[in-house]
Amino acid sequence: MDNARLAEIIADIYATAPGLTVSEQDAMRPDLAGLRIFDEPFFGVAAADDPIFTEYKKPGIIGPWHSMPSDWVPGAKSVVSVVFPFTEEVKASNRKEIFQGSMEWMHARFEGQTYQNIFMTELERRLRAEDVTCHIPMLDGGFRSFNKGKDLEQYDWTDEHTYSSNWSERHAAYAAGLGSFALTRAFITKKGVAVRFSSVITDAGFTPTERTCTGVYDYCIRCGACAHRCPAHAISLEGGKEHAPCSTHANATMRGHRYGCGMCQTAVPCESGIPERK
Repeated sequence: MDNARLAEIIADIYATAPGLTVSEQDAMRPDLAGLRIFDEPFFGVAAADDPIFTEYKKPGIIGPWHSMPSDWVPGAKSVVSVVFPFTEEVKASNRKEIFQGSMEWMHARFEGQTYQNIFMTELERRLRAEDVTCHIPMLDGGFRSFNKGKDLEQYDWTDEHTYSSNWSERHAAYAAGLGSFALTRAFITKKGVAVRFSSVITDAGFTPTERTCTGVYDYCIRCGACAHRCPAHAISLEGGKEHAPCSTHANATMRGHRYGCGMCQTAVPCESGIPERK
């Protein structure tokens, strides 16, 4: 299988998989039924043996708890990072907000995650149907997240400010040449920062995407717009983003069982593309 065939499969799943729009049953307002959550996804590829995955295990980058691609798929050859851009309707609704995520945005975060899981499960099925061994870390029982340093106490450089996991979708996207990190710890792609990520690790030798960024923050212009937009005051030019106040604000402004703020991802120069440097 090559990259062109992978692109065909991804396009077909986008055209056919259920859950791309908000159902009438789930809609928080009647007019939100039929809201399309994502534009067509795109992808990048990293070689599974790329030295960058070893770099990720270093303290100060991610840490030794971060898994290697071969930990998920023995004999892994490729890591495919898939980007799901939010639609203009979702982004436009959130631009108007200053404190709480819009209903459209919260649908995109909650129902959007459900759709991503459906999409990636179908991608896994189709790859396996073509004799590709593959695995999706985020849907695996072995995925672990570590909040406030819990379960990482054996590493003396971690503390209550440590939020991490044993697989990072954003770092997979960086390895796959899809962009760079932002001040907010989010990730700027050619479609901007208002996106979501999933990844699949395979034993297929897909052609790696060239990494054009030489620094981890190449696309961030440090304009401070995200810091000004943040209602939790969780972002600063000096320290970047603090997870705890961000999480506290998101939990305090939930709409029922849905959460999501997204102020720092909308009405900012990097919302829908790579910002221009002046």
